[in-house]
Order: sequence, then structure tokens, then C-alpha cells
Amino acid sequence: MNIPKFRAKLAEKNIKVNDLAKLWKCSRDGASRRANGHRAISLDEAQTFAKYANLTDTEKVDIFLS
Repeated sequence: MNIPKFRAKLAEKNIKVNDLAKLWKCSRDGASRRANGHRAISLDEAQTFAKYANLTDTEKVDIFLS
């Protein structure tokens, strides 16, 4: 996962860690660890985020497959 691009997308879409925690149904700490690259994001979490943030296919590849 490309953490800088993921973090940039969070900032661009004004998505906070608390929003991720609710979206992924995890603790704020768990969402923070994922957002900072200290814990892997599951395929389901990546798909959920991509849909929530309305990512294009190119953005998905740039963020999650690079």
C-alpha cells in the first residue's frame, strides 16, 4: 500500500481516522495503525474505503497495489 497516497486521499476527501474506524468497524487505534501502515488493510477494508471515497480504478491501483 502506498501510505503517502492513501493519506493524501484522506486529506483530499476530508476523511478522519474516526471516520475510518466507523467505516471499518474497528477501534480508532486500529484505524490509525492501518492508515499509518503499521497494520495491513484487508481486501474488504480497501474495497469499503474505495467505495466510500469514490476512488477511480486508477486511484485504487495507485494506492493499494503499488
